[in-house]
Amino acid sequence: MNTPYLNFAPRLGISFSPTSKTVIRTGYGIFYTQDIGNAYFDMARNIAGRVTVQNGNSTTTGTYGNSTLTWANATPGATGGTTVNLPTTAVAYANAVSHKTSYTQQMLLNIQQQVGQNWSFEVGYQGALSRHLYGFLSANQPTPLGYLPAGSPAALEARTPFASLNTATKKYVQYMGSLQYVHDAGIGNYNAFSAKATRRFSNGLNVISSYTWGKSLDDSSGIRNQGNDLLYPQNSWCIACEYGRSSFDVKHRIIGSALYELPIGPGKLVPVSNRVLNALVGGWQVGGIFTHQSGQVGTPQTGTDVSGIGAPFGTFDRPNPTGTSPYLSGSARSLTTWVNKAAYAAAAPGFFGTLQRGSFTSPGFTNLDASLHKVLLMPYNEKHQISIRFEAFNALNHPNWGIQSLSINSSTFGRINSAGTRRQLQLAAKYQF
Repeated sequence: MNTPYLNFAPRLGISFSPTSKTVIRTGYGIFYTQDIGNAYFDMARNIAGRVTVQNGNSTTTGTYGNSTLTWANATPGATGGTTVNLPTTAVAYANAVSHKTSYTQQMLLNIQQQVGQNWSFEVGYQGALSRHLYGFLSANQPTPLGYLPAGSPAALEARTPFASLNTATKKYVQYMGSLQYVHDAGIGNYNAFSAKATRRFSNGLNVISSYTWGKSLDDSSGIRNQGNDLLYPQNSWCIACEYGRSSFDVKHRIIGSALYELPIGPGKLVPVSNRVLNALVGGWQVGGIFTHQSGQVGTPQTGTDVSGIGAPFGTFDRPNPTGTSPYLSGSARSLTTWVNKAAYAAAAPGFFGTLQRGSFTSPGFTNLDASLHKVLLMPYNEKHQISIRFEAFNALNHPNWGIQSLSINSSTFGRINSAGTRRQLQLAAKYQF
């Protein structure tokens, strides 16, 4: 593969404060991503296809025709009767020779304003333009029969780019198997607006909260399965047709965290002068982190080879949308029937479906982690202390339904697969000196 020598990554940041309580920040930068290891490690699998054959006429001078090294014995198990004797399940691995390094242009604009002595507020925009994203494609994908003229040969050998052609009979004699190709043609775009409020710790209270409204679109979310993305495109000859919501896209995300010191103890709202009593009820801190966000992105599939391309790496055909909403509500929705199957219909045999990648959103995510904390100073030495902490993860024991089964021909289509992590309680004590 060619080595790129021009991966320049300039970055610029500007901070301007028009008043003592206002700051405006903006920045731009180009950031390169190192190649994903699997793109290279897969190449090593080709080694398993090597074969060593010694030329029987290696010591005899003569013309090229004297050699016993031919395509007939160039692969394991080859015989003189065929040019290449690979099974149809054989897989070869390759990367783009002219491969480019994936990079992202990041840009931001942020305005921060202080209000009073303890509060600050921020609003901002962040964008990202990603190019040369990596992804898999099937470089030996046959053309679906539906896209060929009437009367075209239906056999896979006649519709695949790489097959053995018998020059005497003008017929394709063998389907050459699959070629996993790592392309670098993917693109991605991200835009987000955010707001943040911060109250620094004073009078026993600290608050940090933020909201992000964003959208991420791409035609390849990464090598291998990322989130709920598909391993291969539906049509390897149209990467741009995969453009849709990223597998990690989250439209809305709210996070709020707070830490509050209970007003109990000497000089506080509830004064406690007794040292023993204060050691028991004073100095406690209660805190929590609340998160709520939109659900995961998913892509319904047919689960069968409707397009008739042989599905060498699995079936990635998508259905056609019918115009009906896939989202059920009320009594029509249950844990076993969460998605409206009437929203999808299989494409005609020999054709790809028209449903956009990343078109379905699963139920959202809601979580609250809470804590109760206290530090006890040892009466014999204040440099020695015991820290006691009680924590509850998913304190509300709220079910966070996982992504549904989205294979329309499966008996489990639309079924909820998981409920997320249940409530977990933890008690800890730490002695410090």
